[in-house]
Amino acid sequence: MGFSWEFNNCQKLNTNYFEGYCITRFPKWNIHFRNSGVGGDTIPKALVRFEWDVADWKPTIVSIELGMNDAGAGPESVNNYINGMETLVNKIKNIGAIPVIFSPSPVNDGSTLQNLMGRNITLDKYTVSLIEFTKKNNIIFANQFHPLVEIWGKNKPVEEILKFIETTKNLILKPDIPSVELLKKWLEEIEKSDISKKGVNIGGDPVHPGPVGQLMMCAILLEKLNAPKIVSKATIDFANRKIKEEIQCKITNLKIESDKISFDRIDDSLPMPVPPEAKNAFIIYPQIADLSQWILKIENLNPGEYNVFIDNVLVATISAEELKKGWNMSTIFNGPIYEQCLQVLGAISSKEIIVSEWRRVSASLSKNPSEENKTKLQELTENIIQLDKKIKEIAQPKIHNFIIVKK
Repeated sequence: MGFSWEFNNCQKLNTNYFEGYCITRFPKWNIHFRNSGVGGDTIPKALVRFEWDVADWKPTIVSIELGMNDAGAGPESVNNYINGMETLVNKIKNIGAIPVIFSPSPVNDGSTLQNLMGRNITLDKYTVSLIEFTKKNNIIFANQFHPLVEIWGKNKPVEEILKFIETTKNLILKPDIPSVELLKKWLEEIEKSDISKKGVNIGGDPVHPGPVGQLMMCAILLEKLNAPKIVSKATIDFANRKIKEEIQCKITNLKIESDKISFDRIDDSLPMPVPPEAKNAFIIYPQIADLSQWILKIENLNPGEYNVFIDNVLVATISAEELKKGWNMSTIFNGPIYEQCLQVLGAISSKEIIVSEWRRVSASLSKNPSEENKTKLQELTENIIQLDKKIKEIAQPKIHNFIIVKK
């Protein structure tokens, strides 16, 4: 596969997560991602920069997520929006690339499907029109607006409480404030209560959600695109001391003792990278884990709690019952495999910094075709290709030692 060019997301969060999923799930594929989002962009503005910011990459796939800023024109702007999208799609097809359209994300203002407010009224109309447009023109489409507006809307009341707690702590938890310890304890008790299990602080602002919201955007887009969910699955029969199942993985050196199992495991791919600042998304959207089914199943274990070590690092404590059902290890947020996934995201972020510089020089070259600009752009292109290779190298699966022992 060749380039996938992304005409969306100026924050480089959900696009980085999306790239992280693809790179780790398909480590043998030859894929390259370039983010060309611009804050405040509308379709007309995007069309102006199409040649130097899109066509010059020679992409094979172009994903488009535009509409948040166009929607500022109000509900009567739907026809202009769709006409602009059609123009953009035709440009993409004319350079031999496949267009993929993502609906705009919602404004996190408390709207739900039954009670749309503000700009979400227009974004809803845009999305409904995109459904019809993409179906008519046989274009791949992913609708993130309708699922997200409902989830975020229901989460909003709890989010406001959590924001209040965070803001209050930042304002009053200072040494010179009287009774600060009492206030601190009060806030800590609220945070420990069930409130933290019922909702999350999505972060950012209503238009630009933080990592929690961005991970949810990425997950829903992947779901709507029918992204493969299985990473790998291994099943071990403790009582009969044998490996029963290996799906997209290989188990070697299996040793079973009294309430202890050890083995080496290498998977065909890594689980989906989830940065620590985004993991609270699982609280209100646990389906994210379904996109990354990295399963360990152990049958006929003696009842009780078991510590799980990967390369001698304690990563989790899990019950025999959960292991019997098949434990999805993608919610492990420590240990060597998780750290490898974070390294992938870090390498993607580093690459995108150079991509941003490439775009700056490409824009300059479109106005001033000097030899200096041409040379600089070529150097940056070669640098980015090398960074792509580094990302791919980091994402290659490694063999790891697992120990599961009764606590």
